[in-house]
Amino acid sequence: MVSKKLRGLSFDIVVTKEKTKSGFVFVAEEITTGIVSEGDTYEEAIENLKEALQIHLEKDPEFRKMLIEEKRKEQTAFPMITRIFL
Repeated sequence: MVSKKLRGLSFDIVVTKEKTKSGFVFVAEEITTGIVSEGDTYEEAIENLKEALQIHLEKDPEFRKMLIEEKRKEQTAFPMITRIFL
């Protein structure tokens, strides 16, 4: 269960599909923290990343406080990451 302090925060992630010896794995990385997780499916990689983020933020209160403040500022700022197609 997500703690009240973390609930509602948004995180920017990148998910890639990488080839392994036995097939493929999906790798999810959160841009701000650099926390990475993986899974056999796209959805599993994201769920594993959510869990890793929560564990990391709960174990480091000072980092959590700083990140929460930054994320709250970002929520009122204009989005800076955009995907375009040519």
